Formats: sequence, structure tokens, C-alpha cells
Amino acid sequence: MLGGCIAQLPTQRAAQPNATTAQSKPQAQPVTPKCQGLPKRKVLVTAFPMRYPEQIKSGEFMGWAQVTGEELKRAIEGKGRLLASSAAYRFPFASADKAPALEQDQGGVLISRWAAQENAQYVIAGVIHDFGVSKLKGVIPERQMHVEAYLYEAHSTTLLARQSFTRQLPFGGIPKSVAPGTSEFAASRLGETFNSLIDEMALWADDTLTCLPFSVSVTRVDERRLSLDRGSDAGITVGMALQSWRPGSAPPARHPSVPATAKPQPTAIIKHVEGKTSIAEIPPQRFPPTVRVGDVLFLADTDGRNKP
Repeated sequence: MLGGCIAQLPTQRAAQPNATTAQSKPQAQPVTPKCQGLPKRKVLVTAFPMRYPEQIKSGEFMGWAQVTGEELKRAIEGKGRLLASSAAYRFPFASADKAPALEQDQGGVLISRWAAQENAQYVIAGVIHDFGVSKLKGVIPERQMHVEAYLYEAHSTTLLARQSFTRQLPFGGIPKSVAPGTSEFAASRLGETFNSLIDEMALWADDTLTCLPFSVSVTRVDERRLSLDRGSDAGITVGMALQSWRPGSAPPARHPSVPATAKPQPTAIIKHVEGKTSIAEIPPQRFPPTVRVGDVLFLADTDGRNKP
């Protein structure tokens, strides 16, 4: 559909993602994740700044950065497999063209601090690379929607995944009297197209996040007793095993006196659960692990649920 397009605005198209990033298709069918199940991961969704804000004309709705984050959070929650919170008025990048490099402040990465405030394990941010109008075959005005989303691990701020989402809308004007989030907008052609893009992004978040390791943070250490920042609200139950190494990675090196055939012991076992917190205990052992406040532990991968 893009053949013969002539840009009307003095903006260049965003650089294409690397080979690991696939372009989305409006009619693509979602893939059911192999590892869905409790506990639910929690993701924080930030604003999606526009790379070319001049593509929006005077008098038209300008809050696309915020509404993209808000609607994506709402769509993720609506699917019921993830917990989500919104930071739709917070911008994670120094500028849109710096993405996916994250902005730092006072020696730390902003999204890590925001995620800690919301008890979120992962962060979704992104950039609206294109929202302008070109002419299909030089004749038909067509609005281009190109959004790129990034998924980060909140504690380490590692970029785990990225994906581009695109839509084209012939005669895609922006109604000046209709605001996103309203029933009138949802019923408009622009609203239908924009909301379908948001829904595809939410499906991508579901399929990606439900297969990632479930982490908890240590908030207090009292000898072998550990206080954790998640509880029954997140699906934590008594008896769950925690480990200090990320599922799929190698466990810590054995001590010289530990037989090579010995199975690594879990770092801790959940003993008591409340709504938003839980208590775990380090099992008695000759060489107990060292756990400090702020450490991240992972649910033991005993059933393959963390494996994509």
C-alpha cells in the first residue's frame, strides 16, 4: 500500500528496526503463549513521545504521547493476563530520537525508579515515529501510523524486546471535536484504526511478558527470614521456591565440598503470604546464600513456565 507515496511534510521516515524487529500486519492472528499462568507479571507503561510533533496541525488533538500509553495500559489490563500501571505523563527518553536509550537522572535510570514506585517488574515504553499524511500514488491522502514499542526489565533496565506496529488510513483526518478515549472517537475511522494498533500492541505485550521470569525484590533481611515486595495479589502462594539466578541461566558455582551430583537448593521458600507482601525463609544448609535488601529473586523454573 505504500508504493508511490509522496510525503507532504518535511519529515523523514524513521530508521527501520533491526533484523530482530518484525513489521506488524493489521490482520495478523495472535499466537497463544506457551507459558501463560499465574503469578501475573506487572508492567509499567510510559508515554510514547512523537518523533515529529509538527505532523499534528494547529487545533488538532495533541496528546498522542499520553493517550497511547494510557490506552495501551487499559488494553493490557483488559486482557486479564498481566497487571499494569500507567506512567503515561512520564517520558523515558531525553528526546524521541534518542530511543531506545533511556534517560538517566542523578546517577540512575528513570524507568527503574518509576517501576519501583509501582512494584512493576517490566516497563513498556515507545516512540511514535510517524503520524503524518502522505499521498498514496500521489493522489489519495493517507495517514501513516508507525509506533515502535520497547520492553525493558525494570531492575536492570535491560532492553528485552522491541517491535514495530504500523497502520495506514486513507483520508485519515483528525477530528477536531472528538478526543481519543471517547465513544465518538472509537466509532470514527481514525479511532477504529488507532485502537486496532493499540490492541495489537497489547497482544504483543501479553505474548512476550507471560513467558518472562517472575521476579520479587527483597525489602528486609532478618537472618534466614526474607521480606518480599509481592504477595497473594500477584499470585504468590506458600511453598513457592525462589532462586537468586535467573531462570534459564546457570546456578552459582558449587562450593568445593558439595558433590557434583547435588541439585542446587532454592535460595528461599515462601512461608507466609499477605496481599502485597510475603515472607520467605532460606533453607538450613552448610553454605547459605548471601541475600541483601534490594536483591532480586526469581520464582524457580520447576514447570517450564518461564521458557518461551
